[in-house]
Amino acid sequence: MPCPFCKRPSASSSSNLCGDALMGRNCIDLTRAAQAPINFKRDQLVYFGRRQGEKTLGEVVKVNAKSIKVRQLEARGTMKDHRVGTLWNVARSLVEPAPEGTARPDVPKTEPVRRPRQPRGFPFMGTLDQLKAHLQENKRPEPEIIREILGVYAALSPENLTCDGELSQVQVIKRSRALHVQLEALFREIGRRVSETEAYQAARAH
Repeated sequence: MPCPFCKRPSASSSSNLCGDALMGRNCIDLTRAAQAPINFKRDQLVYFGRRQGEKTLGEVVKVNAKSIKVRQLEARGTMKDHRVGTLWNVARSLVEPAPEGTARPDVPKTEPVRRPRQPRGFPFMGTLDQLKAHLQENKRPEPEIIREILGVYAALSPENLTCDGELSQVQVIKRSRALHVQLEALFREIGRRVSETEAYQAARAH
């Protein structure tokens, strides 16, 4: 039978009280405290990861309503190494405060590099021949584009796309769409579609 005070399962068959109530503790307050949401703060040290999976030390960068943005402070990953400093959006249920006295690693705080947004439309004005010359002069080397294509294919692998299963289905779909848009833009830049095998072989050759 459940405890009549906190509704938790009884500690023994001979009594309907929970373990805390049997010890003379206020089981109602203890239960409420255990169920209360944790108030995370910026720069707080935490551990994040699946309950039965790998736990990694990080620090809180931003607190959202349903998730916590965490900067990774130590090595993470078994199949693939995620570098220190990587930012993760983690569900609140997968984040827990680090114990008091946990040492903070000396990791420099670096902001992610963001590419400037390209203006809509093509800014070049001139004749067709001038346009072709302009495109030829400003075209990136093909090996550079191939390496970026290979990076997108790597990001689309299941373990990377789902962040080792830590992203929700909605987040995975949104991430997948963004990566496919990026891939199509790279195909247009290089002038043809490049398979993952071709990108891998070309990257190894260079």
